[in-house]
Formats: sequence, structure tokens, C-alpha cells
Amino acid sequence: MIYKVKKLDGGYHIMGLADDDEPNTYLLYRYPDGDVDDPSDYEQMHKVLYDVFQWHDDLESGDRFETPFGDFIAEGVHVKPDESKRRRS
Repeated sequence: MIYKVKKLDGGYHIMGLADDDEPNTYLLYRYPDGDVDDPSDYEQMHKVLYDVFQWHDDLESGDRFETPFGDFIAEGVHVKPDESKRRRS
């Protein structure tokens, strides 16, 4: 499946990927010191999508994520960048 990641209500969401009672999954980047924030660049978005892929039961290998920073692909237990679709900011 292809999921679009969009900024909505001040934060990034995976559109159409339900989380509990919400229709979209909200994305949070966790800093090493414990603070959280919206992902703000390519590397942070990659880490956040990898984390979501580890716990969300509706995701599977082959799923794609189209984000404002670039595209990513779920493969096996990983989420890998699609370097051909990376957007430079």
C-alpha cells in the first residue's frame, strides 16, 4: 500500500493508517534526551517511520511512504529510503 504523509493540524500524519480511534497515525520524533517533536528533516522522518513500522500491526513489507522529505519503502523488518525520490530541503 502507498501511504501519504502530510502535515495536518500542526503535525505530520500517515494518512489513512488508523491508530486507536484516530483515522490517521500521528508521527513524533523522540530525541535521545527524551524530548519529542515533529520530524523536521529527512533523517528524522526515516527514524519515525521505522519506529511506526515496528509496532503498527497494519503495516507490512512492501508498503511505501510518500513524505514531504522523500519516499521510503518497508522491506522485511526495515524501512529504507528511496534515494531516487529524496527531496532536498
